[in-house]
This record gives sequence, structure tokens and C-alpha cells, in this order.
Amino acid sequence: MFSLANVLGKLQKYKESEGFFLHALRINPNAASFHGNLAVLYHRWGKLDLAKKHYELSLDLDAEAPGTRDNYNMLLRKLDHIKRSTP
Repeated sequence: MFSLANVLGKLQKYKESEGFFLHALRINPNAASFHGNLAVLYHRWGKLDLAKKHYELSLDLDAEAPGTRDNYNMLLRKLDHIKRSTP
């Protein structure tokens, strides 16, 4: 499920990818890598609130998750930029 979700996400088949990630999370809700990769999918898809939620879940489960902290910080900078650009 996880591998297929990643492949579909890279092909910009976001809805299909999301379904596989969510299914994988139902099987193993404590997998930091599942949350982290779902966060990346939401980040690419522009669903920034969901991306933030899943980055945070991933980091709560594994604070040392490879790349997750960097991606999360990138998202926070983007959210801050949007907030400062909005009147």
C-alpha cells in the first residue's frame, strides 16, 4: 500500500495516492514514515493544513524521521509567507 501510494503521488495522482496512504495508516497508525509521506503528498497537493497535521504526527512518532523536519520547516515558512502576504 505504502509503495503504491508513493508511486501514485509522484505521478500527481493525489486522490488515489491519498486513499492508499490512508489505508496503510488504518493498518499501522503509528508508522511515522506513513504520516510523513502523506504529509509530503498533501504539501504537493496544496492541502497545507493536512500536511502540517501529518508532519506533526510523524515527528511526534519519530522526531528523527529522515527529511521530515526539513519538509515541515519548509511548510512552516510557506505558511508564514502566505500569512504575511494576506491582507
